[in-house]
Parts: sequence; structure tokens; C-alpha cells
Amino acid sequence: MSEEEKDSFLEHDDGPAKVAPAERRSKTLSYLRIGGEALLVLLVVVLLFQSAHQRQHSEDDRHTPVPTWSRKPVPFVQNFTLLNEDMFADADTTAHTLHQWIPLSSDARGYVSMPDWDSWSDLKEPYTVRLNRMEEGPGYMISMFHQLHCLSYLVQHFQSGYGGVNLTQEVAHHAAHCFDYIRQAIICAGDTTLEGKTELGAGWGTSHQDKEFPVRRPEFLPSRESKSLRATWLGHACYYVEFPGGLRALFDPVFEDRCSPFSFMGPKRYTEAPCMIEDIPLIDVVIISHSHYDHLSHPTILKIAKGHPNVHFFVPLGNKAWFHKCGVKTENVTELDWWEERDIKLSDTSSRATTTSHESSVSKSVSSGSDPFGDPSIHATISCLPSQHTSARTPFDKSHTLWASWSITSGGKKLWFGGDTGYRKVPELPADVFDYGPEFDHLPMCPVFKEIGELRGPFDLGLIPIGAYDPRFVMSAMHANPYDSVNIFVDTKCNRAMGIHWGTWVLTEEDVLEPPRVLKKALEWKGLDEGVFGTCDIGESREF
Repeated sequence: MSEEEKDSFLEHDDGPAKVAPAERRSKTLSYLRIGGEALLVLLVVVLLFQSAHQRQHSEDDRHTPVPTWSRKPVPFVQNFTLLNEDMFADADTTAHTLHQWIPLSSDARGYVSMPDWDSWSDLKEPYTVRLNRMEEGPGYMISMFHQLHCLSYLVQHFQSGYGGVNLTQEVAHHAAHCFDYIRQAIICAGDTTLEGKTELGAGWGTSHQDKEFPVRRPEFLPSRESKSLRATWLGHACYYVEFPGGLRALFDPVFEDRCSPFSFMGPKRYTEAPCMIEDIPLIDVVIISHSHYDHLSHPTILKIAKGHPNVHFFVPLGNKAWFHKCGVKTENVTELDWWEERDIKLSDTSSRATTTSHESSVSKSVSSGSDPFGDPSIHATISCLPSQHTSARTPFDKSHTLWASWSITSGGKKLWFGGDTGYRKVPELPADVFDYGPEFDHLPMCPVFKEIGELRGPFDLGLIPIGAYDPRFVMSAMHANPYDSVNIFVDTKCNRAMGIHWGTWVLTEEDVLEPPRVLKKALEWKGLDEGVFGTCDIGESREF
């Protein structure tokens, strides 16, 4: 290179090449267009999931929960001897993928907690979980394995179909089942099951508001002074209870339109919320039964914590960490195991409310300015009690946190909150067969409700779930039907009761307004007066 060329090169060497503003804008728009197209594809996939036709499946394709009726949760068991190839002679794909999934379960994810295998080995179908086409077998694996199997199955047969291989009718049917099951996993709807439901019952689209089912505007007491126990139903399992002593308790509050991790998909309200969380004047304690989305709502909890900074949350074992992640102050959350209780005292004069037990004590600040009615002192005992259910926030954390029922004693009144619970395990029966006939006396029943009645009862009022029970053989271990609910009412020694867990979201196959009608029949069957266990309109208050 000549000296002249070198000089020319140095004069024009301005470092790295600069991109013109117009070119930068063009690249930016290109990236935005690609991103927009990706979001559009994602939206189409979501819509396909939502519009997929729901098919009825045989019992072989259903996932049947196994009841675990121990007094307290027992350690999870990983019994790898159960995962042998002989178990899955007719299900090679399942056996292959199960062994691949074991590394994902190092901390026992995916296994049902059971006291010991011997206590279940004598049980015949339908008490064992049926995986694929197993005629019988141990019931340790739960839905995580099923979901992963479905993903594996869909990928495998999508590749086969893409390669020009014609799928058999049997494979196509099972692929459709897998597609629907993954759809269920994506919405993370803890208390819902899509299996066996139609699009009209799944709650995907617009609200199915029934104009004949009234929703009232709730009226709350103007002061803390009251001579009776006053309970206001705010929909589903949410009750606002005003105790004679002045305590104000809110149970399982969910005020969102959908009980889902997403605002655009998942079960949508059948009936509108009677009010906003901001309309409730006083909240001293919030009681949470378990982590399913129709009982624990992230947006609702944030609104409560913001609007009532001194509120105290009582949650079952393992749930405190979730509240901490939400930004709720650690000192404002008390986590309890079954049969543990706390004595609380709220005082307008001391600016502190203390919560104590024999084992530990926690406290929370309550400024006098947050109590406009100047209550001098409020005492209460809050007990965490057993129930028969499960928990989950994602497809991978089933039963990682405890579920519970609760009791509160305050102002000379005692209340039991059932939350969400099953009562017995019922096999699949013809529709016209009554499963409380004498021929079914051998079916297992959960014993904890009689224990609650003996150790904590009697109760002035019970808030007892009566809905989300059909199909019976799928849901009975987790959700009581009205006949179960009446037995729970008797076992827990409640003097009066109100039905909860119905009329708000379409979660299962029965008509959303059916539970009260069946409840009347169940009370007659049990020989009880209709007035002792009833229902009310959403937003309506009853005094006891």
C-alpha cells in the first residue's frame, strides 16, 4: 500500500462501522414484528386449547385420586421397586418415560403420601390408581407423571404423523386425551378437572350468569358491636364473619373473575362478585384453607395486604413462603399444622395484637388509627384442623403444602370452616345407584371429622362445602357432595351450617345450582330439619 493510500485509509478509519438511524429503526421494527408474530402464534395455540372439543373418557383413561386419611401428612415415599418393566407390559411408552422422569423427582415429587404400602395392598380396584391399561396395581404415582407422559406421547406421535405415518383410531383417541390433560395442566386449576366436561360446563368463555340466581350487595355492620354471630357469603368458599366480640374474619377470599393463574383463561365466574375487597371496612384475620386458585388468589391477597396493613393471615403448614414472595410481611403470617392453635388479642389501647401458643408466639402491629370504632379488646382462639383434600399452585407441586379446615372461638361463639374437603371414596357406579345404600357401608370414610367434633366441638356455625362433586368416583376423595356434607355436619357437632363451595364457578359436571337442591334431599334422608343446614344468596348475611 502506497503512502497516499495509507493516508487515505487513515483519514476514513473511524472505527467500527456505524449504522444509520433509519437502518436501526428498520431492524427494531423487524424485531418487533418477529416478536408480534411469536405472540400471535402463542395466542392461536391458547385459543386452540380453549376450543378443543372435550371428550368422554373411559375409566382406563381417568386419573383417580387415592385417599390419604392419616391424622397428619406422612413423609412422601419413593418406592422405586414399583417401577419395574413387568408393571407396564402393555404400556411400553409409560414404562420408558417413567424411568426417564425419576431424576425429576429427587425430592419425592409426584408420589402420593401413604402411611405404608401394606395398609393398601389388600384393596382392590377402584381404590388403586389406574395408569394407562393396568388392570390393577399400586397407587403411588399422581398427576405429574401423567402430565409428563402426555407430553411425551404427544411429541412422539406428532413426529410420527408429521413423517407420514397413519395413526390408528386408538392412538388418535389417546392423543386427544393427552391433549386435553395437558390443557388442564396449563391452566393450573387445582380444583377443576376437564375430563368428562363439555365446553359449556368448562367456564372458558363469557360468564354464564344466571339471572334467576340473585347476587346481593352485602351490608356490613357499622360498628364492632353485635350480639350475634353474623356471616356474609361472598361467593364460593369466601365468607366474611363478624363475631360478637368484635373480631372480623375473612375466609378464602377470591375476588377475581377467574380462579386461574391467568386473567384470560381458566374457569370464569358463573355469578359476579357481590362487592370489591375495598368495600369491606374491617379485616382482622384472613383464614386460608389451601393453595388452590379458587381459594387463594394472588391479586386479592395483595389488595388485602395493601388496604389492611395490619391484617394477620393464618395459613396451613408450608404456605408462609408463598405470602413472603408476595411481599406480605413475615410477622403478619402465622403458619400452623393440624391440631395447632393460637390465642390472639387485639387491643385499641396497646397498639399491638399478640398471637400465642404453648410452642411459640408471634405478634403484629395494629395501630389504633386502623380501628375507627375504638374497640377496647378482642380475644379469639384460632385452630388449624384436618380436612381431606390436596393442594397445588402448579402441575409440579401437588401436596407440597398442607390443606386444612379451621375453627375460631371469639365473643362466646364458635365457628368451624370446612374449606374444601372430601368425606369418602366412592367407586364408579351407575347413575341410578345411591352410594349410601347398605351395600356400600364398607367404603372408607374420613375419620377426622368425628375427631374434630369430639375435640373441638360443638360449633355454633359450620361453613361446609357442598359442591364440585361430579363425577362422583373421580371427585369424592377431594370434594364432598351434599350427602357427605350432612354427615360432616353431624360428625363435627355443628348446631347450624351454611353451604359453601358452589354457585360461583363451574368446576365440575353437576349443574352449578344443583347442590342446594340435593342438600334438601340429604337432610330429609338424614332425618334433619331443613333449617339447620341451609344456603343463601351471594352477598346475603345470616345471624346465628
